[in-house]
Amino acid sequence: MSRNSAVAAPRRSRPERRRRIPARKPAVDELANVPRKLPIRRLVVACSGGIGAALLPAWGAWLRATYGLELRFALTRAAAELVSPRALSAIAGAPTIVDGRDRGAIPAHLRLARFGEALVIAPATANLVAKLACGIADDLVSTLALCFAGPTVVVPGLPPGAIGKPSVQRNLARLRRDGFHVAPLAVGPSAASGEGGLGAMLDLPAFVRFLASACGDASDRVGEPR
Repeated sequence: MSRNSAVAAPRRSRPERRRRIPARKPAVDELANVPRKLPIRRLVVACSGGIGAALLPAWGAWLRATYGLELRFALTRAAAELVSPRALSAIAGAPTIVDGRDRGAIPAHLRLARFGEALVIAPATANLVAKLACGIADDLVSTLALCFAGPTVVVPGLPPGAIGKPSVQRNLARLRRDGFHVAPLAVGPSAASGEGGLGAMLDLPAFVRFLASACGDASDRVGEPR
């Protein structure tokens, strides 16, 4: 066999150098920009049947651990299908009240109204926003909002396109005129359709800042026009 016809031994390939990827700088922790203290100790969180209800366990656990808040949760029947009342009860250390399931001697909305220094309604669906704007009280959450005397924060969670409707805009404007603290909407995808747009609930840091601002004036009361 000639030297030319001999099969050349395969070259040993050098180990491929791994490209060095620069370390990504850690993102700024948004929760570092929230207030160190809140001007309240007892907070009632009421929830209607929007998908944002699934965020409440994480929000509640963080609020209690960070600020030592005493929490109470109230759910519509639709909300109770989206978030576990047992999970919320464990976080609050007190029973979660679901519309139509309370058998207390004193109506649930009165007990909650007496307990809370502030009321948060999150998420507030377009249906609930309309009821609050018209003074309708046909379930636990809407009745609680009607009789609550302290600062009331409404955190809308709307479907895509809803904010473009004049009726929704009128309802939100009326709530503001009536003394409710209506949180601004966020841009985000719809959990149902995946479509992005204006209508999502605020994220937790923005919510905490808004809550602190709403509760800063202890003399503020729902029903006092702005």
